[in-house]
Amino acid sequence: MYPLYRSLLACGVALLIVNQASVHAEPPAAAKPPAEARRAEFAATYGAAAADAILAGVVRIDMTMEQVLLARGAPVRKEVIPPDAELWHYAAGEVAFSGGKVTYVGLAPKPLKAQEPAPKPKPAVVDGDRSAAGVFATVNRGFAQYASPAVSITAPDIAENGAVVPVTAEVDGSARRAWLFVDTNSDPLVCEIDFSPGAKAFLSTRARMSTGDLLVVFERADGTMEAARKRVQVTLPGRLDTQVASAPVMKPGAVKFRGVQGTAKTLITSPQTTNGYVQTIVFRVDGQAFATVRGTPWMSKDPYFSTVSMTSGTLSIEVIGNDGSRVSAQ
Repeated sequence: MYPLYRSLLACGVALLIVNQASVHAEPPAAAKPPAEARRAEFAATYGAAAADAILAGVVRIDMTMEQVLLARGAPVRKEVIPPDAELWHYAAGEVAFSGGKVTYVGLAPKPLKAQEPAPKPKPAVVDGDRSAAGVFATVNRGFAQYASPAVSITAPDIAENGAVVPVTAEVDGSARRAWLFVDTNSDPLVCEIDFSPGAKAFLSTRARMSTGDLLVVFERADGTMEAARKRVQVTLPGRLDTQVASAPVMKPGAVKFRGVQGTAKTLITSPQTTNGYVQTIVFRVDGQAFATVRGTPWMSKDPYFSTVSMTSGTLSIEVIGNDGSRVSAQ
């Protein structure tokens, strides 16, 4: 009997200890708010002063390139200055590096943002027609879902000549593809451009159009679409040219090209008719394509096009007509 009594007594003591431990156990620590957690992460990696500067968008002398990217994001353009210097160009100014650290800061302060509601998700074109026609139909019809402040489009409010309407568009961050449309054209697509990871999501060209909306759509790497539109009032409509173009479409000397500090600009002699037009423009840096344009007759006669490489190197271009004729320049 005594052994059984001792066993029951031991079990009772053990249960009492467990219950007391449960009563006095500390509650789990509350999770830190996201902002505090982010600061703590930066402080642990870079130090408290650098963490505060990064979160405030401030660039300081002796910051590393990684810290500057966290504070201000990717620059518009990078300029490499041998042997070990770089100059980063931002819309708000410049930052110079030597040996991987900041030696000069010429940036305007980062504007303070009012507290904003969480951005709405921007849906991808899922299980639909991802051709240019399918993208236009989907985004034009449901534009409110795809409209994004990250996308900018610049064009005149009033264009005297609809045959040469200048338009520039870009999106914050990177994109893998963009489409430029005019909603009143018989075929809305003006051009389509594929960007490599080394390209800035930027395009500048001239479109044919009558009064209507320019619509630009950028596709992110994850397939989501973001868009913007601009209404243009046209005095003299730009009409599609149906005349027969002389062959070949691309003749020697037809391409004027300039590539300076990552910015590539071209002016191409081409009739841009329904049977003779620029079909493809390939922009390269050191022989590697960073942007490929698929054109249509709705690009202006003698089309202009510009885009930007984020990688330093020798810029070149190849232009291919719809008849297969081609001209290269650098």
